[in-house]
Amino acid sequence: MKSISDIMDRKLVAVSSNSSLKSALQLAKVSGVDMLPILDNNKLIGIVKIDEIQNFISKNPAMEGESVQKLSKKPVFLSADESVQSGIDKIIKSGLSRMPVVENQSTMRCIGTVNSTDLLRAAAK
Repeated sequence: MKSISDIMDRKLVAVSSNSSLKSALQLAKVSGVDMLPILDNNKLIGIVKIDEIQNFISKNPAMEGESVQKLSKKPVFLSADESVQSGIDKIIKSGLSRMPVVENQSTMRCIGTVNSTDLLRAAAK
């Protein structure tokens, strides 16, 4: 069976730890993503869900300049060498439609993302 590295999208759409909520929201809209990995020197340090940014800004418009760290969640991720089945299990448990992929857990270097559709397609083959 294929591993996550075989199916992941290597074109990484992510934000840095000092990005503002407003800029993260703009990037997500342009890129069509619902979650952004938060990186510090390519190291995955968190994730932020776009619907949470939208809700926060709609209730607190004056805080759109705040750092994405304000809404950062503990990073859920897949390792590049994990199996597709493991990826399916993790993405279902997370409730996300897309997850960051790290090179390995010791470095946490983010190298891409994988979405639920890609996981299901790979499992069906």
